[in-house]
Amino acid sequence: MMSLSCSSVLNHFSAADKRKALGEMQRVLKPGGRLLLIEPVRGLTTWFAFTPFGFLALKSLPHWVDLVTGTGFVGIDASRLGPFATVVGERPE
Repeated sequence: MMSLSCSSVLNHFSAADKRKALGEMQRVLKPGGRLLLIEPVRGLTTWFAFTPFGFLALKSLPHWVDLVTGTGFVGIDASRLGPFATVVGERPE
């Protein structure tokens, strides 16, 4: 697989399960394949989001960058787009 996207999913997982999921994403990507991760992030006044499952503690953009980098992705490009973080990483060759 050359590309994979994940949007507003990982924020519902535990820290350990986030790492496992990102590890699996890296496993199925071909070398040089890219991941696009989009997750809601906290702002100056928004630390929690209400979901049908209850309140969700939002993480910061640096949290998502550290998580993606920590699971071995390289060439990280991260930005904030409104209430969302976009993080693009590449599986090493």
